Amino acid sequence: MIMISIEELSGIIDVLGAATVHEITCTAQEVTYARDYEPPIEKDILNMCEKACSRHFLEKVTCEEIIGMENTEVAVYFILGPDAFPEYPQELSDALDLLGYEKRELDMGKVATRFKRRLKMRTTHLENLINEVQTPAEPEYIQELEQKYMDLVNIYYDFDSWVPDALTEIEENIFSLSAQIEELKEA
Repeated sequence: MIMISIEELSGIIDVLGAATVHEITCTAQEVTYARDYEPPIEKDILNMCEKACSRHFLEKVTCEEIIGMENTEVAVYFILGPDAFPEYPQELSDALDLLGYEKRELDMGKVATRFKRRLKMRTTHLENLINEVQTPAEPEYIQELEQKYMDLVNIYYDFDSWVPDALTEIEENIFSLSAQIEELKEA
C-alpha cells in the first residue's frame, strides 16, 4: 500500500512545476521516509500518475513546454492538471531541500497549444463517428455518441478554465456536434 495520496502527489508536482516520474518517486520516498512508512517504488508512482492523468489531476508535457529546458532524453514530465486539488505534505519542504530540486516554469502558451491539438483531434474523431452513422441510427449508438460528446464538453470546460481563451477557435466546432447528434436522433 502506498502511503501517499494522489492529492499529495499533485502537491509535490505543483511545487516542482513539472517533474519526471523519477523525481516524483524520489520526493515521495523522502516524504514517506519522514513518516516512517515503506517508501513507494517508481512503478507504483508511475501507476498513480497515470491514474491521475486519466482524471485530469495531472497532465503530461515534454521539455518543449518547460521554459529554459534543453532537449533531454526524458520524454515525459508531469504537471498539475485542471482538475487537481493538491495537498502539500508537511514533509515536502525538507524533502525538496534534501534532494535539491527546483521549480520548473511552464510555457502555458505551449501547453495550451498541446492541449488544443489534443482536443481538436478528439473533436474531429467524434465528428467522423457522427458523419459515418447510417440513418436511422440505433438508439444505443446515439447514446454512445452523446456520452462521447459529454466527455468532450467536460474536457473542454476543464481545459478552458485551465488555459483561458486558448480554445475559442474550436469551441464552436465542439458545440455544433450536439446539433448533429440531435439530427441523428430525429432521423
